[in-house]
Amino acid sequence: MVIFCRDPDLRQQVIYCIIMRFSEKEAMDFITKKGYTISSRTYRYIKKDVIQSRYKRVEEIFDTGLIDQHLQCLDTIQLAQKEMWKKYEECKDAYKSVEILTQIVNTLPFTSQYYDGMRKVLNIRNKISALQQKEFQHNNNINRL
Repeated sequence: MVIFCRDPDLRQQVIYCIIMRFSEKEAMDFITKKGYTISSRTYRYIKKDVIQSRYKRVEEIFDTGLIDQHLQCLDTIQLAQKEMWKKYEECKDAYKSVEILTQIVNTLPFTSQYYDGMRKVLNIRNKISALQQKEFQHNNNINRL
């Protein structure tokens, strides 16, 4: 029996306790200090659920979190580049203009790395999807026999 934790913050606190390798007593003290009143049994159930769902969590991160993070970083770099171009156009000092251009050029490898990373992530995701599809078809063929 697993209790589904409806409070994502409580679940996050339990994850923190797992990461910190707290004993059950230390974890209970920590969670109490965070304002939660739960039994040791409830803590163990949530902890068990967290551990059992780790592969699902990795898949969720892979499906959305990783892509979102890449996009956010790309957007941030592109915004910084746009702002640097504005400052470059406003700049009257030749030395500062060269510094701004240098900083713009310095962002280019990061942009390139994020695009390359996204391509690799999408390729891996496509391979995983293809394998899952083959496994699904294989299981359906076995069930028909």
